[in-house]
Amino acid sequence: MTTTGARPGVGAGWPALLTIAAGFAAAWWAVGAGAADAPYIDDWVYARSVEQFVQTGRLAVPSISAVYPIAQTLWAAPFAAVLGFSFDALRLSTVAAAALGCWALYLLLVELGCRRSTAGLGAAALALHPVLFDLTFSFMTEVPFVAASTASLAAYVRSVRT
Repeated sequence: MTTTGARPGVGAGWPALLTIAAGFAAAWWAVGAGAADAPYIDDWVYARSVEQFVQTGRLAVPSISAVYPIAQTLWAAPFAAVLGFSFDALRLSTVAAAALGCWALYLLLVELGCRRSTAGLGAAALALHPVLFDLTFSFMTEVPFVAASTASLAAYVRSVRT
């Protein structure tokens, strides 16, 4: 850990951030995402909220849903609006959230004084965690939650340190 008040700049971290993004793009290609536009596990429940929002502009959650995926719906709606509503577009929004969550972990670890190589290893460990990796290619709520939690923690730590 760094004991001085100086914080390493983020600018030098762009190669690591691009590597994380490239890793998710390669994984998207490797798992064949986009090959079958069908629901995975029970992401169809959350998809209906996005479909309704894109079509009507109103947030509506199916009565069968156990959760209210409001943030996830608002996150995925631009993907569905631009790419057309499909499970592939929704999964792409989850892949983007996962990449942002790994970026946030990398930046958090750098902010806490870890070497960039260690921070990259931490981000890779999160990205390759079997449960997170599997759910990254679905439209379930876990990955956006982990991404948002990690990003908020990184912001909190950054604000306390500055």
